Amino acid sequence: MFEQPISYTTLMEPLQFKLDPLQYPALQKKMLIRSVSLVTILLIALSVYTMRDANNNDVTFWVGYLIFMILLYSFLMSRAFKKRRKIYESYSITIGEQGITRKQDKWADLYIPLTEITAIEKKTNGNFVIKGISNDPLKKINIIKQIEDYERLEEVLANIKPITLNVKTLWWEKYSFLLSLIIVIPLLGVYVVDNKIVVGISAAISVATLVYIFFNILKYRNSVKSLKRSLWTIPLIIISVLVVAYFKLIA
Repeated sequence: MFEQPISYTTLMEPLQFKLDPLQYPALQKKMLIRSVSLVTILLIALSVYTMRDANNNDVTFWVGYLIFMILLYSFLMSRAFKKRRKIYESYSITIGEQGITRKQDKWADLYIPLTEITAIEKKTNGNFVIKGISNDPLKKINIIKQIEDYERLEEVLANIKPITLNVKTLWWEKYSFLLSLIIVIPLLGVYVVDNKIVVGISAAISVATLVYIFFNILKYRNSVKSLKRSLWTIPLIIISVLVVAYFKLIA
């Protein structure tokens, strides 16, 4: 299509790139394995702790409770994957004469003018990151390696601005699926454990984490369309944690 190097000064028609639908099953399988592994570990740990002094009636109740939790988890995961697929299929990158736009369901559109692009990075995992003039997440576009026409996209990006290669993926980006444990484990410490020291520490970590999440959602609520609905649930969880911790500590 192009006989000479592409630049934003010669690019006439916008180019659009979408995620490859054929690569989604492998991505979903990877997410499923991670999710099931984490939930299994948590359920085993919770079962061992809860049933250490249990009698036959407790065991029967706990088995029934586990079956309920597994069925609930399966239902929630089914819904979550349907939403994820819709988001995946809606993702698009459009490169025009003036700038780069990312569109994605549930998220506000991101737009970076070509003149404001400060860096284009290619991570060691194959993902691209297009950075704007600030560290604001609203001025950074992430493109995962499952994008269609990967080589063509790389060529277009390289002619907009030289690509910085082999940028190491940050640990929290590589293991982001584990970050949920920072929320779940302290909450379990509040609601399940009776030891006052564990409850106190867990409550402090839970409240601090939830407050941090609340203010981050408040800060970036316009970037994710569904975040506004999450705002009111966090104060309720914080109140619940404080109430449960209070009664356990004074008992």
